[in-house]
Amino acid sequence: MIKQIIRNVVSGHYYNRYIERRAFLSSYNYARQYISKHPCPSLSSELKEEIDAYWSQYGIKFPDYTWHEMYYAATGIVDCRFIPDPIVGALYHYYNSQNKISGWDDKNLYEKFVSNVNWPKSICHFMHGKLYDTNWNEYFTDSSSINKFVEIISQSVKFPCDIILKKASDTAFGKGVKKYHIECCSDIESIIKENNSHDFIMQECIAQHDTLSIFNSSSVNVFRIITYRHGNDVLHLSTSLRFGLEGKFTDVVFVDGKEIVNVVGVNNDGTFKDRHISLDGTEPLMHNVDGLLIPNYDKLISMAKEGHKQLYYFDVVGWDYTIDKYGNPICIEYNILWPGTILYQYANGPYAGKYTDAFLEPLKIPEVRSHIPNKYIIKDFTNKL
Repeated sequence: MIKQIIRNVVSGHYYNRYIERRAFLSSYNYARQYISKHPCPSLSSELKEEIDAYWSQYGIKFPDYTWHEMYYAATGIVDCRFIPDPIVGALYHYYNSQNKISGWDDKNLYEKFVSNVNWPKSICHFMHGKLYDTNWNEYFTDSSSINKFVEIISQSVKFPCDIILKKASDTAFGKGVKKYHIECCSDIESIIKENNSHDFIMQECIAQHDTLSIFNSSSVNVFRIITYRHGNDVLHLSTSLRFGLEGKFTDVVFVDGKEIVNVVGVNNDGTFKDRHISLDGTEPLMHNVDGLLIPNYDKLISMAKEGHKQLYYFDVVGWDYTIDKYGNPICIEYNILWPGTILYQYANGPYAGKYTDAFLEPLKIPEVRSHIPNKYIIKDFTNKL
C-alpha cells in the first residue's frame, strides 16, 4: 500500500531514483549482515583515516567501515581500495549503456555479437517461436518442420551424448540451465517441445580440461575474467575460477534456497592462488593447487580482451570461460548487467587492482554521483574534472 501511494505521488524519473536508492541502501547493508554472522577484527584508527582520505578524493564518505571490515576478515588483505558493492553499481551505470543491455544479453546471439572468440558448439536456437539450425536456417514449429529440422541437425550430432539447454536470458546463478542425455533424434524433438515456452539455445556439452576437474569433476568449472575498457585499451582486471559442488553440473547452485559457489583467485602469471573461498568467507577443503599453472592462460586472457572490443556499448565485462580437454579456451557467456564484485574481491583483492584510481574517476561526475544517496556523498566536494 505504501509503495503504491509513493508511486502515485512520484512517477517516472523520480520514482526510479527512489527505487534505485532503496536498492543502494539495502545492498550497503550486506556487509553489516555478514559481520553479524561472522565476527570480524576491528580496523585500526590509522586504517580508517586512510580509507576516509582515499575515498574523499572521489567525494565519497562511508557512515561505517563494514565493507572494509568484511573484506579484511574474508581475505586478510588490508587495503583502502576495496570497493563496496553498491558503489560499483553506480559505476556500472556509467560504464555500461543500461538501455542497450537487454538487446545484447541474449545467449542465442552471443556468437553473432562477439564473433572473435570460441563458443560451445550450438545444436539449435529457439527464438521468437521459430527454430534455427547451426547455419541459421529458419524452421517453423509444426510437426513436419520439426521433423525435418531434427533430421538435419542429427547429422552433426553423435549419439549418445549429453547436451546443455539454456534459456536465452535470465540465467543468472545457474538458473534456467538444464542438462540432458540424448540417445536418438526423437530425444531432441521431445526436448524442443518441452522447452518451447521460452527462447533457448541448445549446445553440446563441454568436456573440461583435467586441470579444472581437480576442483570438481561433475561441473564445468568457469573462469570469471573481468575486463575494463579504458581509453583505447581493454585492460584485464582479474581472473577467478568458480567451481561447483560434487554431483552438480553448474558452477553455481542453490541448496535449500542458499546460493553455493566457491572461488579461487588467479595470479597474473596464470597460476592458482593458495586461497579458496565461498560467499560465507569459509575456505572449503580441497587439493593443494597453489602454483598450479592454467593451460593456455595467455590465450585465455587475450581472447577475452579481443572479445570485449566487439562489445561496443559496454566498458566493464565479466566473461565466463572454461578450458576444454584439448586446452582450448571456450567462452560460456559474458555479463554486462552486473559483472560481479564480492566474490572476485574475495579471491583477488580490490576490484580494479592497480587501475583502481582510474576506475573510480567517474565518481567525480555529477550524473554518476546522482545514483548514490546523499548520506554517502561529501556535499561540498568540488568536481575536479
